[in-house]
Amino acid sequence: MTEMLKVDSHGARRFLSFDQVERLVEDNRATTRAATAMAVADAYGDKLLSPAEREMAEDVLALLARDVELEVRQAVAEHVKACPFLPRSLALTLAQDVETVALPVLRYSDVLTDDDLIQIVHQGENVKVMEIARRKALGPALSEAVVEHGTEAAVTLLVSNEGAEVTEPVMGQAMDRFPASRTIERGLINRRELPPAVIARLIGQVSDELRLRLVQRHGMPEEIVETVVEQGSELAVTRSLSAMAGPDELVRMVDELMAATRLTPTLLLRALCCGELALFEISLARMSGMAPDKVQAILKGGDQAAFQALYDSAALPEDFFRAFRIAARSAVMLLARRGQGQDQEWQAKFTRQIVQKIAIEYDRLDPDNLEALLSQLSHLRDWTGTSRDGWLRPDA
Repeated sequence: MTEMLKVDSHGARRFLSFDQVERLVEDNRATTRAATAMAVADAYGDKLLSPAEREMAEDVLALLARDVELEVRQAVAEHVKACPFLPRSLALTLAQDVETVALPVLRYSDVLTDDDLIQIVHQGENVKVMEIARRKALGPALSEAVVEHGTEAAVTLLVSNEGAEVTEPVMGQAMDRFPASRTIERGLINRRELPPAVIARLIGQVSDELRLRLVQRHGMPEEIVETVVEQGSELAVTRSLSAMAGPDELVRMVDELMAATRLTPTLLLRALCCGELALFEISLARMSGMAPDKVQAILKGGDQAAFQALYDSAALPEDFFRAFRIAARSAVMLLARRGQGQDQEWQAKFTRQIVQKIAIEYDRLDPDNLEALLSQLSHLRDWTGTSRDGWLRPDA
């Protein structure tokens, strides 16, 4: 055969015929085939190869990429991982191999598309997902797939990766999946830029140390910080109350909150948006002096005039009425559907739907999640518009 394949071996340029390479590939010794793989892969990266030489090299690499010996396949993967003109089919073969073969290609290969990588993420091999999360660039759809299917460690790597395009809803999804993850919180805080709604949510749930870093790194008006910290306290209260089994204990805790002036409108609206209807019913009964069964009948009946009268007797703020009306009706629907096997993920989706309905009702609200909604509603009387960085600002 006259065609020659250029192979750089041990620093010296050599020329091997295709027949010579073929004999090396068929050598019974794995070490020889691995050395051949490295040499051919290095040669393949040479832009000076002719089209015929490149085609020969691709044929050899495709053969070696399916070698029975792990050492040989590892050599191929390591030496072609960043080759910009590697055939996509060969990159996919390596990416779908065992971890030690696949990881270099998953991390560095640009010939794999985001769709290719999403398919691999869906397979659920954690080490591979983690390596994908480390890539220098990930599109929004790929980032979302990692958040949906990855472990806490993989999601931490993703949100810590500035090359990953992570949308605001996907950041929220990451916090929803791992609500107690300090590593994900820290990864988000350390990003160069964060949407205001994500900052507000983080301030409401992170430790004092992380909250200080968050405010220093991303900036936030002091008034908003105080409001969101209070929301974090209300979130803890709502969760603890909703976990109580008996109505008597729930009544006692509601009375204690009233005595401490902590049964706030935002706490009650939070409960409704999360489907905690019992907490809202008992609270309105205690605040209005109305019998609990009558309160329950009004809420389930859907009569707006009756609800308005109940709302007024509980002395809740007029500015919040439309939000409570929407949330109460939706919470009743949620309670009716609980017997159909709705899970926690569905409930979170339902909460987002309520938030969107309330945002439509109020022209000045533009929240992306419950925390942002409550923050903006709590400043409804004193704040209008938005500043350049997205925070609500007071009238001049």
